[in-house]
Amino acid sequence: MQPTSGPAIFSTAWKKRLLAAGVVAGTALAVFFIEQGGTYLILRALQAGSGTGSMTELAGWLVAWAASSGVGGVGLSVVVATALQLLPIFNSLLLAMILGAMWGMVLGVVVASAGACLSSVACLLISRHGLRDIIAKRAGKHPLVDAVGGSISASLSKSLFFTALVRLSPVINFVWSNYLFGLTPMRVVPYAVGTAVGTLPTLLTFVSAGVVGKNIADGGASPPPALLVVGGVATLIVIFVIGKVAQQELAKLSKGSNSPKNKGLQDGDDFQDADDFSGADHFAGADSPGTQRLMSQGE
Repeated sequence: MQPTSGPAIFSTAWKKRLLAAGVVAGTALAVFFIEQGGTYLILRALQAGSGTGSMTELAGWLVAWAASSGVGGVGLSVVVATALQLLPIFNSLLLAMILGAMWGMVLGVVVASAGACLSSVACLLISRHGLRDIIAKRAGKHPLVDAVGGSISASLSKSLFFTALVRLSPVINFVWSNYLFGLTPMRVVPYAVGTAVGTLPTLLTFVSAGVVGKNIADGGASPPPALLVVGGVATLIVIFVIGKVAQQELAKLSKGSNSPKNKGLQDGDDFQDADDFSGADHFAGADSPGTQRLMSQGE
């Protein structure tokens, strides 16, 4: 009688899946703690530099600065918002609320959206042309890289749609995904437009929260606490539902890109220029097991 190889859970395939899941989860956890720690340190540094004694006073100082800075202040805010999102060192949702309090609803969304788009493009280009080998080594066989196959990246509409869905997904870190996109043949223009579209619902929500918070602090609005609780819960539910729909659409898009050309990324393959899609088949297909892992993380 031949000896058994043991339970299926200990098979090589299962070990690879567990390892990939562990890498993704570990990266997400590390990014989360780095982001929260960076947010605290940056706010403390701003508090010390402005001479304010509390976070409430710091918020008031930022609002007063915005009111007196004019157009130059808007431009500087875009630069700062972009810089803060080149690395996962500041909470992007808190940043949107701060910009809302500083600039109001319309300008706040414009500044936050500009910062998100510029930083996402900058990260993609840095990853693609500067740090690709380092990031590829750290990322390994990441599901996001697997998902962007030739059939997606070669189509402007699919590229825009896919990028927007990734931005809507609550399980994919914004900054880290920017660098991962640099490992794919995704075109810059649909990537930037998809980022603008996909981040808009979240930015609208949290910029408006910043505006409401400022109005309450100024005594211009005082909704009942129960209304704030209900509104907050409703907002979270909407964001969750949007995220689930995004996950489902990502899965559909991945299944629809089943093509023989969508092969796995081979070790040592050279990256083709973003405008040369004859090399797109060097990248993993959207129907690969890694894609399914990406889809299942939000469920």
